[in-house]
Amino acid sequence: LPISDIVMKDNVRHTVDEDGDDFKKLCESIQTFGLMKNIVAELHALPNDQFEIVCISGHRRLTALRKLNWQEKIPVLLKQYEKGQRIGAALSENINRKDLPFVDVAHGYFSLQNNGWSTEDL
Repeated sequence: LPISDIVMKDNVRHTVDEDGDDFKKLCESIQTFGLMKNIVAELHALPNDQFEIVCISGHRRLTALRKLNWQEKIPVLLKQYEKGQRIGAALSENINRKDLPFVDVAHGYFSLQNNGWSTEDL
């Protein structure tokens, strides 16, 4: 899909450090080798038979592609999630990253709890 077709909202990661070395390395890698890992997205129905494609996993990659003004289509894995599973999938993708701020991790767990996850589920 074209990156312009993918929206980013309700992300576990609230900010992307576009000035950090890791992000710059990601941009360099994408520029040199292309996108090596799919973006994972979910199709959301909107009123009037419209829809949107919402990024679930790959926000940093999508941000890098936009910063690079990427014009090629990218591979996107479309998935549907049960209630709360979308947040769980996004948190799982990011939880072990060293640059995910603690506040974002806490917000992710809070969102899961608000979506019916028990302490055992968490």
